Amino acid sequence: MLIGLAVFLLATGFFGTKAFAGHCGRDIRAIGAALQTATLSKKQLAKVKALRNKGVMLHEKNHHRTSLKNLHAALKVLGIKHR
Repeated sequence: MLIGLAVFLLATGFFGTKAFAGHCGRDIRAIGAALQTATLSKKQLAKVKALRNKGVMLHEKNHHRTSLKNLHAALKVLGIKHR
């Protein structure tokens, strides 16, 4: 019984992480596209780029939930609601 629970938790954690990974890429692309036409102050632009860069770095290290928090914060500064 305990082994079955452990296997279930590992399996759902693994697939959950992969699902978040795909979402990171979509947000990274959305930020990149929005930066092409965004009219932001220097401070806002620096904040968006820092959040995006941190999100990319975390994504590459498989820390997808934390990556998404940073990417969503960048989208918010850009005035884009994440999906």
